[in-house]
Amino acid sequence: MVAVDGSNDPALRAKLAQVNLFALGGSGAIRTAKWPEGNGTISPNGTFKLSNVLPGKVRVVAGFRGPIRFALMRIEHNGAEVNAFDVNPGDQITGVRLIFAYGNGVIAGRVEVKGGSLPADVRMKAYYRRVGASLAFESPKSTELDGRGQFLFEGLTQGTYRLFLDFPSGAGAHYLPTVEQDVTVAGEGRAEVTFVVDLASKKRDN
Repeated sequence: MVAVDGSNDPALRAKLAQVNLFALGGSGAIRTAKWPEGNGTISPNGTFKLSNVLPGKVRVVAGFRGPIRFALMRIEHNGAEVNAFDVNPGDQITGVRLIFAYGNGVIAGRVEVKGGSLPADVRMKAYYRRVGASLAFESPKSTELDGRGQFLFEGLTQGTYRLFLDFPSGAGAHYLPTVEQDVTVAGEGRAEVTFVVDLASKKRDN
């Protein structure tokens, strides 16, 4: 079964159908002999099944498709928190409960440029990775900065995020420094972050 921490709303739990579940070995390889239809999906009633799992030490992790407000926080087996399962041939493991958090946190950011001006045609892009997300397959979430050099990430669960500022295109973009910064989102709060791009420092480095 799956559950949403702090909520019994069936409509909210039904949104977990957007999540894929995977059985992983210690090396990070998927531990299924094949991938049957419906394997690793969460039903609207909150049940899931991982079939044809190969023997060995196996972790269950979640994969997220596109923007999603969930994060897998912990896994329980018969009421006790676990990190992995020792799977033997023919095992039928039941009593597994996955607890997800639903996020309403926000990171709002802006860019401050020092020591010069950015070329007019330079594009700026912000993206983040969740720090310590060992229970998930999460590709970086990104957004373009607006004309005022601002950006917004919404639907974040509580935790620490590593933010990056990159310059994907524009005159001299490859000479500009990639900036990174950690920020913590508390509950449904709003975290403010400022990326400082020091062009004078970059010139000294060159």
